[in-house]
Amino acid sequence: MFNLFSLQPAFGLDISDLSLKLIQLQKFKNEIKLYASNEMSVPAGYIVSGVIKNPEGVIELIQKTIKTSLGNKILTSNVVVSLPETKTFIKLIEISQVENKKLKKVIKEEISRHIPLTNEEIYFDWQIIKKITKNNEKKIQILVGAAPKNIVDSYTDILKKAGLTPQVFEIEACAIVNNLIQEKNDIPRIILDLGASRSSLIIYNNRTIQFSISISLSGEKITQKIAEKLEITLAQAEKAKKICGFDEKKCEGIIKEILEEYFFELLEEIKRILIFYKTYFSFHGTFKEMILCGGGSNLIELDVCLSKQLGLEVKREIPWIFKSQCFNHKKATWKSLISDFFFWPLFSKKIKSCPFSEDKFASFATALGLALRGIMEAEEQ
Repeated sequence: MFNLFSLQPAFGLDISDLSLKLIQLQKFKNEIKLYASNEMSVPAGYIVSGVIKNPEGVIELIQKTIKTSLGNKILTSNVVVSLPETKTFIKLIEISQVENKKLKKVIKEEISRHIPLTNEEIYFDWQIIKKITKNNEKKIQILVGAAPKNIVDSYTDILKKAGLTPQVFEIEACAIVNNLIQEKNDIPRIILDLGASRSSLIIYNNRTIQFSISISLSGEKITQKIAEKLEITLAQAEKAKKICGFDEKKCEGIIKEILEEYFFELLEEIKRILIFYKTYFSFHGTFKEMILCGGGSNLIELDVCLSKQLGLEVKREIPWIFKSQCFNHKKATWKSLISDFFFWPLFSKKIKSCPFSEDKFASFATALGLALRGIMEAEEQ
């Protein structure tokens, strides 16, 4: 791997227990376009709950994912990588206004009240959101992110051995928000990320993440339950889940019945989190909409079911970086639009069409957000 005169920005690499997802974006004539993508399955046991158990195997998979990228070749070693949601912490905190030289010390003291690890066990970073006056006291709102040192160090080690240079380690919730939300307004939003191996709920308000919570539901668990109840293979169960979803007219409603058990569990978790939000954050306003992402969000009629039960508008968002390109081609098909996102930055001709369908926007939400951070890092240099 090498850098070609820094012509390519860092690519995004989403590492999870079940898959590696790669996205690279390029800025061309003030438009951000999809330059390369890839996805590779991770064998069982290589990564467990975000912990790398087979470093050599993961290194080999990373190298293979890069070498076989769709669209264009990856000619940079710079990468922006996600850290596992279940191993990271992100929260908006408030502290009293202090001198800049005392800020880090005060933040470290405050972090210890929110994170079940000592300061010596974590790497942390922060971003000042805004200064406010509350109860006649001047305060600072700060978004704090933290991750265990052993997790970050293990990811750093495999990336370097794979020939890469990690520029940024991004908390997954931040990558998703960067990808899905651009509007400069104060609309409270819930983002539900339903992944194959893990899921999370992100509370976004006042132009920042308030907090993020992991939830127990995952696509893998649902597939396993379908396989067990119908006595079919996992591959058959996954196919049935995608084809039938919550549509009672498909598969004689059998898949819908199985999914409803997990749907109830999901609803209960969401409701508990919303009660917590209402109790401690109600002054920020009430939620009007929920955004779905992650591969599990593509279940047929999941958005309809959630909307009915929660009384919210539930939708799947197109990444904001692509919205203007899509809306400027009203007569174009999704297939042609996605094809147009791939391009040669140094030549006028187009490359071969790459398979990146509309439903992949949801499953590649984190990878797209990471790649967008790569663009931002390149512009700052």
